[in-house]
Amino acid sequence: MYGIEEPRDEHLYRSLRDCFTATLDKVAGRLTRQRALILLLDGLDHFGPAVAVRSLSWLPDSWPKHVHVVLTTDSADELTMRNLGNHVKRVVDSQGLDRSAADECFYEIDPLDIEEQLFMVQNLRKNNHREFTADQHQVNLAVSRSTFNK
Repeated sequence: MYGIEEPRDEHLYRSLRDCFTATLDKVAGRLTRQRALILLLDGLDHFGPAVAVRSLSWLPDSWPKHVHVVLTTDSADELTMRNLGNHVKRVVDSQGLDRSAADECFYEIDPLDIEEQLFMVQNLRKNNHREFTADQHQVNLAVSRSTFNK
């Protein structure tokens, strides 16, 4: 795809990182302000225990133009939060931005309350023309309540 060679050894961290960077650079050549790429990497706190993965050193320090990245993690995971903060500071430094710009990159979002959770599930069902049975509705309600009360 896009003329990018497959990683030489998909088990080598350096090979995968280089392939990721090369793919980003190649794709970025086709991007414009109106045709941007948004990468969403959700749940960084769930990544494997490998130091290279958890350190986020596989993320580029300089992102191509028109590439926007959204990274999410559980703020209770102090290691991931620290690594994410370090990555943002490296990006800010590589682009010659003021260090205060790093603070503008973090947004803390409160967990959804039970009504918001149920609203989302209802809309997903409606948009996909699905209905819950009475039993499924009770299970969904119980799961939502147990998640909300953690």
